[in-house]
Formats: sequence, C-alpha cells, structure tokens
Amino acid sequence: MVSFVESSAGTRRTLLYNELKLAEGKALFLGAFNYWKEDGELDFEDKLRRLRDLTVLNERVHKHTIHFSLNFHPGDRITDKEMRRIAGEFLRQIDFGDQPALVYRHLDAGHPHAHVVTVKVRPDGSGIENDKRSPRYMTRVCAELERRHNLTPALAAPVILNPFIAGRLEYGKTPTKTGISGVLDRVLDEFAYTSIEELNAVLSKSNVLADRGSKQGLMYRDRGLYYRMTDERGYKVGAPIKASAFPRRPTLDYLEKKFVANQLTKQQHIVRVRTWIDWSLYDDSLASLDDWKEALLRDKIHVVTLRTPVPRRHRNAPELPAVRTPYDGHGFYYIDYTYNTVYRDTDLGPNYTAAAILHRSGLDATLQSLALGRQLTLIPKDLSLLQKPDPDPAQKLGVLLKISPQQDHLEAIREAEQQELHPARGQRLQF
Repeated sequence: MVSFVESSAGTRRTLLYNELKLAEGKALFLGAFNYWKEDGELDFEDKLRRLRDLTVLNERVHKHTIHFSLNFHPGDRITDKEMRRIAGEFLRQIDFGDQPALVYRHLDAGHPHAHVVTVKVRPDGSGIENDKRSPRYMTRVCAELERRHNLTPALAAPVILNPFIAGRLEYGKTPTKTGISGVLDRVLDEFAYTSIEELNAVLSKSNVLADRGSKQGLMYRDRGLYYRMTDERGYKVGAPIKASAFPRRPTLDYLEKKFVANQLTKQQHIVRVRTWIDWSLYDDSLASLDDWKEALLRDKIHVVTLRTPVPRRHRNAPELPAVRTPYDGHGFYYIDYTYNTVYRDTDLGPNYTAAAILHRSGLDATLQSLALGRQLTLIPKDLSLLQKPDPDPAQKLGVLLKISPQQDHLEAIREAEQQELHPARGQRLQF
C-alpha cells in the first residue's frame, strides 16, 4: 500500500476532480466521514459546504484542502466496504479522524486505489500540522494497515507511481540507447502529438529529446533526426543516436505519419482541455504560476514550457541558474494524461496562450509589480524592458516567464515562514 498527498487552496476544484470521475463512470463514491447527512442524501453542494464551513475559520491556512490517494497492489482483492474502512483508519492514524472527509474509489488504473478529500482546519479553527503527513510517517501507517488487513506489502508490489510523476533518465546511470529506447516504446504509440515540439513536450518529462539540429544545418536539410538525453535543465548530454539505429526506426518519415494519424484523436478531446484550464482559472487564490500548474496537474493536465536545445555547457563556462520552466518563445504545451493528447497553447485558441494565462490569472501584473519593486532579480536589460510604458508583448512575456520561478520560490518561502511563525495555526481569527 502506497500513499500520496497533495495540498491545495482550491476546495471546489479538488472535489470536482473526483466528482467528474464519478459522472464519467470512472469512480465510485464510497461515502463520507463526519457529515451531517447520510451518504445517499449528499449532493455536490452538501459535500463542498461542509468542507468550506471549516476552511473559513482560519484564513492563515492557505493550502487548506488535502487530497490523499491510497494505492494497493494489483493483486489485492479489496471490496468497497473494506476500502472505505481502510481509508477511515488511515485518517485516524494521521490525526484526521474527526475531520469531514469524502472517499472515492477510482477505476481508471491497473491497481485498486482510493482518493480522499478533506481539510486541515478543525472545528475550533486550529490547523492540523504537517508532521503526520510526511512520507516517512505515512509509510509507517501504510505498513501497519497492510499487516492489519493482510494486504500485499509495498516492498513486494510493483512500483506504483503517483500518476502525475513520470520517471526520468539520468545520464551515466542508465545506458543511453537502452534508456531512450524504453522511453520511446512507451511514448510513441501511447500519446497523440502532431509535431516534433509536441513530442518533445512529452519526452522532456523523461529527459529525452528528439533533435533535428539547426534549421540552417545539413542534418535538418536532409531530414535527419537524432534522439539524445538531456539533463534536468534541458541541456544536451551524452552522444546523439540516429533514429534509424533504434529497433522501431522512429525517423522523421515515421513521425510524420503519426502526426497525421493523431490529428483526429486530438480534436476529439480538445474541449476537455479547454474546460479544465478555464476551471483552473476560476480560483482567485492562485498565488503563482506553480499554483496554477499544480491545479491543472490534479486534473491530469501537465503544463510544459520547452527551451531551445543547446549543447552541453563547457566545464569552464559559468554556471547558469537552474530553473524549471526556461522560456524560448514557444509558450506552453498541455499534456492531457486522461487521453494522452498533447496541445500547443495556440492550438487551443487565443485564450489559452502563455500570455493569456498570465493575464487571465492576474499573474502578469503581480510579476511586473514584484520585478519593478526589486523583489525579483532581473538583469538590467529585462528591467529596462518592463519599465517601458509600451514594451514589446512577446519580449515582455519572455521576461515574465523567465522570472516566474523566482516568484514560485518566494511563495514557497512565505508558506514555510507561516508554518514556522504559526505552528499551531491555531487561534481562531478575531473579527
């Protein structure tokens, strides 16, 4: 048994994620704990209202909504009743036994698993601390539940990954050709992409790059294609390997046939992606670009920003700052893991581009204000650009996306400081 936990400020959004699964027939509602109505009498507003009645009692607790997933071995035969009981025991072990909680059994994976939605504000307005939600503590709780209910131990189970986290190759630890070949076998047939850039959006999550080289180079002119590893920052590492050297020969000719075949699949599911992006922007508590990406990730939509492929840094060259979302003008790519489709932001329409997302969320104004207030570090050229009364929109967007990881870091520090300064989260606010 393996557990994962995510915190969020979006109670409605977290609940909607599970309720949509319920409506699609991909989940079952196993019941509620500490609600005032019977399970069969609860509608969506009843479920939401009970949780929100507590979150408003302590406004200092920013990410107040907790979303657990409990994952069991594929061979474990667990009834709905047993799964609900295990979820209840799990909550009691981590000090959530008296909290209102909703339990759903999801049916869209190869192993039994439950999702539990609750909040970390108690009826007296105090907050529930993070200590018993640490991976180490939850692992101990899961081990105890395994023994009590005769479940397959996690160590004996195949690796059950958090569904939103992909495994990455590490240069020097995995044979280059073997590692890349394994990633290609998993990605090429399972995802619907219609360009090299969209394919690279998926491959980037495993530190792999499909590389055609410079548009002015011979390789590009001759329709050549290499695959290679990258490091965590997107820099090329190791030797490139020709596409024709892999067993399935995923050359440019091969990919272009895939591009055509994938068009229909993408069009069938494009409305879903637009809808979830719209929902994610209804939350007025989004504090950073990372917050927005985490919100979409809970809906199985991953946002990727590609960088221009560059050669490996020379050992004597100065170290460049490591950022998770380097920007090269491409904008966002959306990977929908429900149907394994990939969309460039412009494919979805003008309301879904990187510039539109920053504007719709209000983060463009926040970032600019922080930058001009010297709370973020900018090179003089970028600072001068933002100080102009009418800067070039594309250049301004590039600067804002480039500095957004700094704001993400500031928000993380702010959250940690609040935890340290208000360890009890505890006193009900006085009005």
